[in-house]
Amino acid sequence: MKIVVVGDGKAGLAITAQLSSEGHDLTVVDSNSNVLEQSVEQFDVMVVHGNGASLPTLRRPPPIRPICSLPPLAPMKSIC
Repeated sequence: MKIVVVGDGKAGLAITAQLSSEGHDLTVVDSNSNVLEQSVEQFDVMVVHGNGASLPTLRRPPPIRPICSLPPLAPMKSIC
């Protein structure tokens, strides 16, 4: 299920941990970039930096993260 968690404080972090462990597709919105960086490192989530009560923030798509990184000039048959 695709879920947006607004706020990455104590409650938001607990919700993110639980839903991430259940395999949900999460996007976390918070105005504090430091806590968002920690969530990205800890969980498989997308993040949006901004005010979660702001409609323009909620309409902004999360940045696209690469699924994997290939070394430079890797052959086309490489698999991540």
